[in-house]
Amino acid sequence: NATADPVRTNDTLTITLTASNPGIQLTPINDTLICTNGSITFDAGYHLNTDYTWSNGTQAQQNTITTPGTYWLWAYNPMGCQAFDTFVVALLPNPSAANIAVTEHGNRRFTFGLPNIANTDLVIWDLGDNTTQTGAGPITHTYSNDTIYQVKATLINECDSTIMDVLINADARTSVKDIKALNKL
Repeated sequence: NATADPVRTNDTLTITLTASNPGIQLTPINDTLICTNGSITFDAGYHLNTDYTWSNGTQAQQNTITTPGTYWLWAYNPMGCQAFDTFVVALLPNPSAANIAVTEHGNRRFTFGLPNIANTDLVIWDLGDNTTQTGAGPITHTYSNDTIYQVKATLINECDSTIMDVLINADARTSVKDIKALNKL
């Protein structure tokens, strides 16, 4: 009641506590990707007198994960402080595309593309005539000679690469040639 009197049951006492130890602040662990047969090491961050238990059985500040899945980390200390985190480790698929799409414009001019490209950071094209280009496409190229060329696209991500190829018949006299029909001759 803010008045000094002999009745203590109606008195108000305000106490402000300041913690000398702010508890456990885990280093945030984000969901992440690993490569096939790869690994990633997580670090929970150092905390004095703290024990760590990971869902895969590791009991250390750092943990190396080699298998995709959902994981958790529990950190605790003798003062009763605790922290918990859950994260997902997924597998980064190999780079892929449905095929190399080819559009022939006639007079040895072609456009190449990669339908349904996925999980790819970089594409390197080998156009079969000592010409290279980068990028997912579409790319357009004009050949200088009438012949059959093998066009390759190398799809790359941080884990792996995939090579796709297609044969084209560059012919200045005809707008469309069926390369499979030529192979039967």
